Amino acid sequence: MSSGGRGGKRRGPPPPALSGAAAKRANPSPGLPQPPPPAAAAAAAKEEDMMDEDVFLDESILAEDEAALLMLQRDEAFASRLARWKRPRPAFQQLEIDYVIGESHKELLPNSSGSAAILRIFGVTREGHSICCQVHGFEPYFYIGCPSGMGPDDISRFHQTLEGRMKESNRSSNVPRFVKRVELVQKQTIMHYQTQQSQPFLKIVVALPTMVASCRGILERGITIEGLGSKSFLTYESNILFALRFMIDCNIVGGNWIELPAGKYRKAARVMSYCQLELDCLYSDLVSHAAEGEYSKMAPFRILSFDIECAGRKGHFPEPTHDLVIQKTSCSVSGCPCLLPENYRLDGITFDSLEEIGIKFFTGSDEHEQFMKLLLSKCNTTTLKRVDITVPLAPVSSEIMEAVERIRSVCHPNSKTQFNVHAREAVKPLAS
Repeated sequence: MSSGGRGGKRRGPPPPALSGAAAKRANPSPGLPQPPPPAAAAAAAKEEDMMDEDVFLDESILAEDEAALLMLQRDEAFASRLARWKRPRPAFQQLEIDYVIGESHKELLPNSSGSAAILRIFGVTREGHSICCQVHGFEPYFYIGCPSGMGPDDISRFHQTLEGRMKESNRSSNVPRFVKRVELVQKQTIMHYQTQQSQPFLKIVVALPTMVASCRGILERGITIEGLGSKSFLTYESNILFALRFMIDCNIVGGNWIELPAGKYRKAARVMSYCQLELDCLYSDLVSHAAEGEYSKMAPFRILSFDIECAGRKGHFPEPTHDLVIQKTSCSVSGCPCLLPENYRLDGITFDSLEEIGIKFFTGSDEHEQFMKLLLSKCNTTTLKRVDITVPLAPVSSEIMEAVERIRSVCHPNSKTQFNVHAREAVKPLAS
């Protein structure tokens, strides 16, 4: 009888038996580590890849840092070598300020043309070098009170009217524009008691300092303004000297130190003085130092003072055409004048003590000849050893040589004085 009855479920054949190794793989023993599931394995692989990338990034960043450090060291070494050639910013103690009229600086003032006032500041550096700083761009100006009800259009018409009047009174000037600008500003007058803190003024900027006086005269006499009629104006700050105006606006006081920032100055294209340094700059780039700390010291400047003595006529002041100079005395001071007499030197020169005389630009004229004869008549010809005479043209003409012979005849017959006549590079000595 079969084991399954009708309607019963038939059992299949038993599964095949596994070998020992396969059985171990299929049913690992509980004591051994279990392999990770597929998702965990993928996450572990991804994490390992990210760790590899981090290591690679760390190595690349480290390489970049090393390259940057190497470049920094190279730059520092280059900077240390350049430091030997680095020039300090020019700083000098100013001793004198004046101005001249010249052409506008094309490089510093590219939009300006025509004549302009150029301020010159003379001074001495810490090392004792003389310097002339030519300052450009500072313009002369003054103020007038602004009439009530005067708007921008009225100011423009006033500017045109004033420009026309200035052209009429300065026909000989060749400046392109006499009145450069008319600006509306808020100022306060210090004359009398004022209830208002500030009030409108017109700032009138002219081309040259000499035009301030002529412009002031026009405004004080009266000027007709379209729409406002004829008006006369009271001017303000129109009598301040141009150099003083510059010092006030730039906070420069007498004898203080001035500094020129690097890159803000130019070497002068045309030499206008005998200073060792000559520079050009804009007035707005000047740095004026207060007399404090390092800038309270004195530069090693030198002072030369001289005096002459004349054999004057009794009761008359000496005149060059009648009275002789018989003595010249010079006094030179090096450094601070308060340290006298350590830095004091006094030199007295008389004609009797002269050993050499140099005469430049001798033309042989009667005036030059008479002067030379007068000079030699006052000299001690036994002490005088050499007379150098320079003439402007070469070759030396016979007329000049004859004049020199007549001058030489003034000397004592036994004089050993040697006369040399120079013409440019040529030198023609005369026999003693």
